[in-house]
Amino acid sequence: MSTLGPYSGFSSVMHIVADTAKPADQPGQVEFTFQFFESKASDGVEVFECADNPKAHEKRTTDALNPSYWGTVDVELFGKKCQYKNRGGTTGKLFCGSQALDCIPTMAASTRWNCGKFQRRPMWTCVGPK
Repeated sequence: MSTLGPYSGFSSVMHIVADTAKPADQPGQVEFTFQFFESKASDGVEVFECADNPKAHEKRTTDALNPSYWGTVDVELFGKKCQYKNRGGTTGKLFCGSQALDCIPTMAASTRWNCGKFQRRPMWTCVGPK
């Protein structure tokens, strides 16, 4: 069960996870695929441990070992057109219509799930639009 503290009054959330893989054709590089999942607020991010049905995803290749998302991704969530925006090094914000919705760290930074060809790390949870 998710513990969203101040977001407990919301019925929907967006979980962001980072999948990590080392591309065979790019030694010394790490490929991060950021996956965006929608769910009920009562579901913890654990339900997406190795799921492959995100609402959106974005791939980045870097020489850094820690994932940090930067940029904007368009995603339809909860029946609304939304944008997740992050300048890097923060949790970012989810914008749905005129609402700017907060995001919080999802779990301990050390949490990892082995999913075969990649390792998944939960990153952030953003509340859904009301």
